[in-house]
Amino acid sequence: MLDPATMELKIYKDFGNFGGSLTWCVKQEGNTDWWCNFAHYGATNDKTFLVRFDREWKELGRWTYPAEMLRHIGTMSVSGGVWQKGDLLVTDHDHRVLYRLRLPREGKVLEFVRREESPFTGQGIAFDPVTGGLVGIDRDKKKILFGEP
Repeated sequence: MLDPATMELKIYKDFGNFGGSLTWCVKQEGNTDWWCNFAHYGATNDKTFLVRFDREWKELGRWTYPAEMLRHIGTMSVSGGVWQKGDLLVTDHDHRVLYRLRLPREGKVLEFVRREESPFTGQGIAFDPVTGGLVGIDRDKKKILFGEP
């Protein structure tokens, strides 16, 4: 984790070969645990998984993504994610879509809630601390975009 004010690396974690490409790592509001996405691409993108770690990086749980969502993504993977009021909002690589998910009551596949329009494609999303909306990027136009709260 980079502190933008000082440009110092505050948190560093080497996952080694954890079984996928780490595309994002976030905390859930009000919680000290880390949520990390490990992506797979192409014919094996169904092996993409979400892991919950405690503050000492001990794995607490692991979930895969619903087939309904993965069919829409195609051969790319999950590129961004944030928690919002108990739901996990994730983006794929290149669609202007947010996928709203929840932890399942049972099992290890995240529950698909719905697909929502987004003003930006994947490649990372964050919350805007000023408006409470989302921030994303448009890679092709090299722009930062802001979504409604």
